[in-house]
Amino acid sequence: MTSEPVLYRALTATAGHSPVCDASLQDVLKGPMPWDRYGDGGRPGLSAAQPALTGYSACFLSALQFVAAQDRVRLPATIVVTETAALAAIPTGFAIQVDLRVNVPGMPPGLARELIDKAHIVCPYSRVTRNTVDVRLTLV
Repeated sequence: MTSEPVLYRALTATAGHSPVCDASLQDVLKGPMPWDRYGDGGRPGLSAAQPALTGYSACFLSALQFVAAQDRVRLPATIVVTETAALAAIPTGFAIQVDLRVNVPGMPPGLARELIDKAHIVCPYSRVTRNTVDVRLTLV
């Protein structure tokens, strides 16, 4: 995504296999889905982007675990994948940018980066978004 102004931004994180959203998924699922985050008089709720983001971060973590197992590398138990997605208007419609920030504490940065790059190749969400969504991978 270029320098177009961001219209919407969503955040999710996955630690282990537990998604952590900026809205309580359990509370939101009790009632009707407030897909329009502020269309109901300003009450924040689950946006349409958050289930997809939660799926992507969890899927990416699983892909990271998969490639580490293939390479016989032991991962720390406290890996966290944080994802931010931004939506911007462009002349032909809308553009999405995804930032995946991966924290692999205690692992040498070169090895962590190599596993992250491999996970991006095998992750189904990464494969679907390849060449259509600007995905940035950051080791934190």
